[in-house]
Amino acid sequence: MRSTSISKRLVIESVDAADVHFQWCWEFLRTPRKKLKSRQAIFDFQVRLTTAFERLCTTYRAIKAAERRLIGRKSLYSAEWFDNRMAQLAQYRNVIIEALGIGRCLGDGFAWVFYRNEPALLEQHAMHQRQLLLPPGIGGIGERAFVEKLQGFEGNFVIYHGITSILRLGDVSFYDPSSGKIACVGELKTKHMGEDQYQIALGIVAGDEKSLVIPPVDAANDEQAIPLEPGVRETLNRQVKQISAAFTNKKKSKDDVRIDMKTQFHHGILAQVVGKSETRVVRFRQAGSGLTIGAWRPRKISSLGRRLMRKTGPREKALKPVQDAALAILSNELDDNCLFVSSLGNHDSGYPPMLTGTDPFFWWPLDAHILYDIIFGYVIVMTAFNPAHLWAELRKRGFTVVVDKRSRVTTIHKEINGRQMEVKNFDYFHQAVQHGLLSEEAALEIFDTWIDNAVTAAGTQSAKYGVRLRLHLHG
Repeated sequence: MRSTSISKRLVIESVDAADVHFQWCWEFLRTPRKKLKSRQAIFDFQVRLTTAFERLCTTYRAIKAAERRLIGRKSLYSAEWFDNRMAQLAQYRNVIIEALGIGRCLGDGFAWVFYRNEPALLEQHAMHQRQLLLPPGIGGIGERAFVEKLQGFEGNFVIYHGITSILRLGDVSFYDPSSGKIACVGELKTKHMGEDQYQIALGIVAGDEKSLVIPPVDAANDEQAIPLEPGVRETLNRQVKQISAAFTNKKKSKDDVRIDMKTQFHHGILAQVVGKSETRVVRFRQAGSGLTIGAWRPRKISSLGRRLMRKTGPREKALKPVQDAALAILSNELDDNCLFVSSLGNHDSGYPPMLTGTDPFFWWPLDAHILYDIIFGYVIVMTAFNPAHLWAELRKRGFTVVVDKRSRVTTIHKEINGRQMEVKNFDYFHQAVQHGLLSEEAALEIFDTWIDNAVTAAGTQSAKYGVRLRLHLHG
């Protein structure tokens, strides 16, 4: 695919081709449970979503190749033409990235059905880096073939990690229907044997001996099997050790102190704002002292590719209410007012919005049509957040809150029983309020409960405690 072939039309066609599979996957996931889903349809979900990803990844790589060629020939073009073309290619690339994010939103919704009872293992996945693209060439062929041809292997369901954002450790998981648990996690390595033959090596780690999918062997039982190259085997061994460590840490988490609390979210306000959204202006509604939620519904376009391609254009009139909404959450009584504005349900990073320890955005407790409009870009949701209200509440509790010039909390500390308590990573609470719509009152209640338990557990000793929030949105 040459540079001249990278066009707006090609990008739109790629996204719309992927969207055919996205729509099928959406309908599959949103089908009421009383309607029987066939075994084959469950298998087809991942194959269809993988097909969509393959098309998008191919187009993305073609765009990147065109950018590299253009940079290599920069001296042949005028500065103005070069800058314009590079900006155009960047826009095309961003459209593909956002489409991948929509696909992963669906993939996360699917994977959650099997992983929802594995919060500790999900935390281990979250510690690893996400991969934007599926592997190219032979690696991608092997992963697709494994998922497509080996479903139901030894009675287990194979979950493909590449089409999700929440599964990052290894390439596949094996779900055991009888236990409702993830039995094993595996890493795949593929070797081309010639013509249409490929050899797939599977490095697998089980949660325990009873969960092992296949009995361990010292050597391949196929005489034609070719050993992995030393470098590939070394990589596989390292990745398998990472998976093994994850299962070990999962077992250790059983000893963690658990505190169960009911929390409040602003999903109802989000639903109301989206329901009343229109094309002319952004309609905002305040959700707590420091948060406001707004929605804007652009002119309807049926093509996903064209929706994502649509240029922002002048939106001064549409965004005018943002100023009034911001004033509502700024307080004259606070010295460190600040404002963080972002989109909710935005996929422009290539990944769906999700905080570690929370349910995927796909399963938020919203009506299907509201979720659909947000995920597929028919409505734009904005949040404006002033964390100074939270900081003021912490200061009322005797904490010293230090904020830098960028309005980021650097430290929170307080003297308790003659000892200094320091709280780190408070930014998680900011994210939970602005992006997870956790109410500020609930955030403070969680914080207070955690502090009380930490002080009680420490007694008169110096101690360090970590806290992992698991914010479940459904009962």
